[in-house]
Amino acid sequence: MEVLFGLTPAIFAQRVASSPTAFVLGCLVWIPIAIWIITMVGWMVTGEIETIFGILAVALAVVMGYFTSNPPVDAMAPVLFIALVGTMVFFPFLRLAVHRRELAILDIERLEEAYLALNQNSKNVSAAFKLAELLWEKGLPGHAIAIADVALTGVQIAHYRDEIQVVKRWKATPLKGDAYRTLSCPQCRTSNPPGNFFCAGCGGDFLMEYARGAWVPRSVALRWLSGWIVVVTLLVAVPVTAQTLPAGLAVPVILVAVGLGAYAAWRGFRSAVAEPGQV
Repeated sequence: MEVLFGLTPAIFAQRVASSPTAFVLGCLVWIPIAIWIITMVGWMVTGEIETIFGILAVALAVVMGYFTSNPPVDAMAPVLFIALVGTMVFFPFLRLAVHRRELAILDIERLEEAYLALNQNSKNVSAAFKLAELLWEKGLPGHAIAIADVALTGVQIAHYRDEIQVVKRWKATPLKGDAYRTLSCPQCRTSNPPGNFFCAGCGGDFLMEYARGAWVPRSVALRWLSGWIVVVTLLVAVPVTAQTLPAGLAVPVILVAVGLGAYAAWRGFRSAVAEPGQV
């Protein structure tokens, strides 16, 4: 009876005895692969990567796991295992970058809420101060102070005592020389001095448009995954295919693999160019 990868018990026992290292690595390799698959599914669900990229990444990982467990050449097992484990080493850094992007998107949502309230009532002190706080956190202290000053002008001190204290702390903080620089509206290119909620030229939510471009980094996961697919395709998929398949079948499979790698590289490059400025 076949029990594992088409091997009979006798052949399986012989292979384990002849290459115990490959057997152990073939078992251990499925641990990082399981982590990889769970991560890819999560990124597909949240929209961090496209579905086609996630499916391709999962398929490549499973293929690498298969050939680590059942290598055509025993020396290939540790190479594939190291490649997969090396991929896992970068995961904490990649997850951190993804987390920072998610936080930046949450800040944009908070900014949208503030602008929605200001569009309904430009005298909304709470919304204006929320806008000022976000600008301060994101490195635009001059605009934050100016907007807060405008918002708190004429208010009853007893009602906004905490906000007034916050602005005093801001003003006591040493600022860089360009802290009060103007910002150009992304829509009409009008220069807006600190203190403007809306563009002086077109009346648009220019700080919102600026934030979308400057605060939210590009999809790190997509670019990193594109590079990983290209490397694995060229250094693993193509050599393994050439060694394991007949020439008549290997050539079309290699062409398909190279085509998928080229598509991954193109999509990653397109994403880097199309998405606005990374901070």
